[in-house]
Amino acid sequence: MKGRVPGEISGVIAEASFFQATNTELLFYVHGVGKYYIGHGKRIIVEPESEANEQLVTLYLLGSAMGALLFQRGVLPVHGSAVVVNNASVIITGDSGAGKSSLTLAFRERGFLYLTDDVAALEQRTEGIYVQPAYPQQKLWKDCIETMGGTVNDLTQINEDKSKYFSPAVKGFCNSPVRLEAICELTPEECDDVRLQVINGVEKMNVLMKNIYRYQLTDFFGRREDYFRKCVDIANRVRVFRLVRPIGRFSVDRQVELLLSQLV
Repeated sequence: MKGRVPGEISGVIAEASFFQATNTELLFYVHGVGKYYIGHGKRIIVEPESEANEQLVTLYLLGSAMGALLFQRGVLPVHGSAVVVNNASVIITGDSGAGKSSLTLAFRERGFLYLTDDVAALEQRTEGIYVQPAYPQQKLWKDCIETMGGTVNDLTQINEDKSKYFSPAVKGFCNSPVRLEAICELTPEECDDVRLQVINGVEKMNVLMKNIYRYQLTDFFGRREDYFRKCVDIANRVRVFRLVRPIGRFSVDRQVELLLSQLV
């Protein structure tokens, strides 16, 4: 909710010019955007600056602030999108700019449901790992939208400095948790064609841990050993792939084809 954010919090265990953190609270400031308070895994307060871009305020709310809230609840957030294939979910993870949202859009265009576009919250149950639904919206680059036959005319630009847009996507959104079948790390490389690698052993852990959303927050909310154990459990219960795609070439059709070959 919007409101007045505390000037400071007590019991600080880490701080810098732009944030303060305790074991249960986080206060951070983004220049030109506003202040955010996340407390006890129960609430987020946003105090935007007077001239703040509303889209940027929303971006940090749904990103860093929501990530902190999940950590405070003991939920592991993975940086990635999630689609539903054969009644199971697949997380598409990777670095920023890897093409996660583009690949998710390609699955949506083929009629597959999706659960989240940016952060996948994982719930560990006895019967499996489940991905929680987020909100029916994608963040997409202009060239991706236009390459796939869309237009940005009716979309809201996130930041004037970047050609990226909020794209409402109610159609095809799955609003209930879905069991996680696999995690796929999307990796752009200088190569000639798309290739899919099956990841096994300790490398499964490496893929998962390096794609935890805002991993540095594990220093504040809980212990890193706890999150390490969560990652071990998840890696033991799901399949992991690496999908390598050529840089500078639109290849989502082939990416979808290869990934489906392992899932259908």
